[in-house]
Amino acid sequence: MNLAVEVLEKQGYQIEKAKKVKFQPQDFFGLFDIIAVKEGSLKLVQVSTCPIYNKGAEFRQKMKDFPIPPGCSKEYWQYMDKMEWGKPVFNIRLIINGEEKKVC
Repeated sequence: MNLAVEVLEKQGYQIEKAKKVKFQPQDFFGLFDIIAVKEGSLKLVQVSTCPIYNKGAEFRQKMKDFPIPPGCSKEYWQYMDKMEWGKPVFNIRLIINGEEKKVC
């Protein structure tokens, strides 16, 4: 998650990370690890090393159904555990109107 935070901060976002309690993840709304905010943009981000389809149907449906205001995005960042040109590689999917869209 820290690499995702670094990427977002370099893009000018202010970050709030979900606090982790031993044996009890405390994701925002049970879905998101990071809330990233900058002028005109709000991102709700889940960061994981596994593909979204491995998270289970209940998680995927909950993420798709979660309501967001205009100017906000729900994003699932899969960390690929490799670097290219000195930068971490993420497989990023946006959840838009209940549909997944791969962006990189």
